[in-house]
Amino acid sequence: MNMKAYGTLLLATCSAILTTQLSTPAHAQAPLSAIGKGEGELNVVAWEGYADDAWVKPFEQTTGCKVHRKYVGSSDEMVALTRMGGGKGFDVVSASGDASLRLIFGKTVQPLNTALITAFDDIMPELKAPGFNTVKDVHYGVSYEWAPTC
Repeated sequence: MNMKAYGTLLLATCSAILTTQLSTPAHAQAPLSAIGKGEGELNVVAWEGYADDAWVKPFEQTTGCKVHRKYVGSSDEMVALTRMGGGKGFDVVSASGDASLRLIFGKTVQPLNTALITAFDDIMPELKAPGFNTVKDVHYGVSYEWAPTC
């Protein structure tokens, strides 16, 4: 995904909560039908380097949305941190495949409406609906890169 497309994804995320801060279980929430008014900040749980200043700073300058990052060192830590407080406190999580499924089946993340992501059509076909973030044709995440894991 190019930087413009990723910025569009983040803008959508900053404008509308995609994963957490829910008062009811995530699966009880319907995907958003429109992007609402921005909240001015975005709380991200990510692997080191996945929320790099090279794109965070231009995003903040362009949107006025402040990005708060929390880095983790393992999938277990990512899942535990995201689940703390019932998933409240983080807007988006950059989870690996194994962690994504734990968050989906643990009802920590909510479905998302890919029609609200203007650059979704630019994502390579293999990453549009992988089994680790799309369950029964319901999207819970958007993949933006592909790498082997050991």
